[in-house]
Amino acid sequence: MKKTLLILVVFAFYISASAQSLTFNVTTVTDNGPFSPKHVLAVWIEDNAGNFVKSNKVMAVDRKQYLYTWNTQSGGNSTDATTGETLTAHQAHTITWNCQNLSSEVVPDGDYKIRIEYTDQHAQGPMFSVDFTVSGSTFNVDPADQTYFKDMSLDYMPATTGLESVIGNQALSVYPNPSTGVFYINFASEENGPVNLKVIDISGRVLYEKQVSKSEFTNYPIQLSDLKTGIYILKLSVNNKEIQQKIVIQ
Repeated sequence: MKKTLLILVVFAFYISASAQSLTFNVTTVTDNGPFSPKHVLAVWIEDNAGNFVKSNKVMAVDRKQYLYTWNTQSGGNSTDATTGETLTAHQAHTITWNCQNLSSEVVPDGDYKIRIEYTDQHAQGPMFSVDFTVSGSTFNVDPADQTYFKDMSLDYMPATTGLESVIGNQALSVYPNPSTGVFYINFASEENGPVNLKVIDISGRVLYEKQVSKSEFTNYPIQLSDLKTGIYILKLSVNNKEIQQKIVIQ
């Protein structure tokens, strides 16, 4: 008896999920307290009811007890936060959060706030908070400058699926990611023709666009250092087939 070999060709989509994420930028300004410019600082997340979710950054060791509000809300919990010594100068801060709580679980959709507090004395110091929503939609806001907190921006990106491979063996990888602004792209596709490359922000604005030959996409560099820190989408399209991936500038 002859055995017949049946070959089944299956075209598949391989999908890489990108978890939701938050990026917050802020520059602090001195209030000329007795220990200025030295100061201690904390940044943390609360839910809409004012319940502590997670600390993001705690720059204080010996004097963190003077971060009165953070201590009251968090109980001094700095699990998974960026930590360090007392700051010696006011500066810009970039805070990122993966939308997970202290149990490493993704928080439910809803309204939240990111809070920042610093002090340069043995007393309550300046504070500010920015409200945002965790949901299936992007959220971005540039709060107005405050007396002690300037150049603020907040970008929330919901969970997305970046196509890593599509019909025709189309594949995209980007590194390093996050980056300070220079990314390298590897792109393979059985499609013929020029590739349209775009970088867009979470509101859909095209910030970078270039047409590139497919043969150039081996460690192809793009320079985005002129963009502010935050979350962006890299899109490549050829013959009406599109592939995209989230990139982060920090």
